[in-house]
Amino acid sequence: APKNEQLTEALQGELATYEQQGLYQSSVTKRSAYRYRGILVLYQRALGGAPPNLEVSKVFLGHLREQGYAPASLRLYRAVLKNFHKWRGETLEFPVKMPHHTPPYIEAKVVAAMLEFAKRDPRDYLILRLLSDAGLRREEAENLRVQNAVAGNLHVRGKGDKDRVVPMTDELAMCLNAYCATKKPDDLVLGVSGSAIYRAVKKYAPMAGKPEMKPHDLRHAFATRLLENNVNIRV
Repeated sequence: APKNEQLTEALQGELATYEQQGLYQSSVTKRSAYRYRGILVLYQRALGGAPPNLEVSKVFLGHLREQGYAPASLRLYRAVLKNFHKWRGETLEFPVKMPHHTPPYIEAKVVAAMLEFAKRDPRDYLILRLLSDAGLRREEAENLRVQNAVAGNLHVRGKGDKDRVVPMTDELAMCLNAYCATKKPDDLVLGVSGSAIYRAVKKYAPMAGKPEMKPHDLRHAFATRLLENNVNIRV
């Protein structure tokens, strides 16, 4: 569904009830809820006025597979419909085979070069530090508040509302303390959108010879550095 219709087209019947009682009560970000609602809009169109049921959902997903939807997209559509059917007390089974992709290897010197180029802009420098020194996801960096930085650690709420504590490097701590010196505890650290974080990475990645790099690649680079230093990555 076109983006301008995903929030304006009304959901009907059970889908409308689920929107209010299920979708917006689940632990998802605003961006995810927006995407999920768009999928429900498409599903409603496919129903053509018929009531939703498990078999129709399987046919809908099968049609998407026949249309050449990528496995990652199919998994997202399945997750949305699976949660809807779970809300109805049903179990949706639809296998999606995911190909194994090894994350791109980002050398330490590439990240170092990006940080060096970003030193002239305190905000961009802090963005890169949060992603590469603490392994934050884009949305986690976007939602990080000053009060989440305590005694050299970052208290982060990530996917599925799971909390974790990440120790800060000395460089990140110095950068964050200087940037937030005049901010209040409840203020957002960065105060920018996820799009701005994306643009910051895309600005400096080409300078370091990696124009294809995305924000999440810096999280992979963070994990790679841990593994190279024999750190238990789960810890």
